[in-house]
Amino acid sequence: MKKVLLGCLVSVLFVALLAWKFVPRAPLSAKAAPAQAPESAPKIIASSAPQAAPPSPPSAQNPESLDGSSDQLPASLLASIEANLPGYHLPQISEKRKAETLHGVGSPFSFYCQGDFTSSGHQEFALILEGSAQIRFAIFSPDSSGQYRLVYLARPKTLEEWGKDGKEYSVERPEQIDLRTIAKGESWAPEAGDTFEDLKVPADAIDLHSHPKPNYDLASLIVFKDGAFQQIPFEPLVPIH
Repeated sequence: MKKVLLGCLVSVLFVALLAWKFVPRAPLSAKAAPAQAPESAPKIIASSAPQAAPPSPPSAQNPESLDGSSDQLPASLLASIEANLPGYHLPQISEKRKAETLHGVGSPFSFYCQGDFTSSGHQEFALILEGSAQIRFAIFSPDSSGQYRLVYLARPKTLEEWGKDGKEYSVERPEQIDLRTIAKGESWAPEAGDTFEDLKVPADAIDLHSHPKPNYDLASLIVFKDGAFQQIPFEPLVPIH
């Protein structure tokens, strides 16, 4: 019996030895590799390069830039100009050309101004316009619905209409005229230091400066009085009825 048990034990040990020798196993010194974190999406890094500057206005880019842009005029006014004066528009004159015509420096005035010229309670526009014919001076007034109507139209006097001194007073090009608004109640005189008695305008009025030649400035006030537009103290414009 003892021999049988001994034989069984030897057989078990032999089988265990064979299994240990031939079954593949990891080295005793091997360590489990750490689990890798899942890959994340790549980060987007904002560029530190400076943003491109917005484009400069035409006047800053080029001294030959055009004056008289209609961008700031109401669309209904532009439509009324086209309907009443086909082909006419604000002058497109370079600042350089205008400066040479005036005083050698940029003018603070403009080809249009606005104010309540007829005391209607609405903002009206006075404009210098150019087209295929002689330049025009026009005043447009809006109605209660915001539609503009032409309330005054004039042209500069010709050489013949001025008479013998025509060359001293006549203007032929739009850059020879500038406009600005004189607010209601403000004093006005043709030129600082003039003996002409100051006039306090009863409503917003139009200060029209004409420049027949460089360094030569003639001022006239266009004011609405007694139901009509009047020119003070002289009349550089001829109304067109």
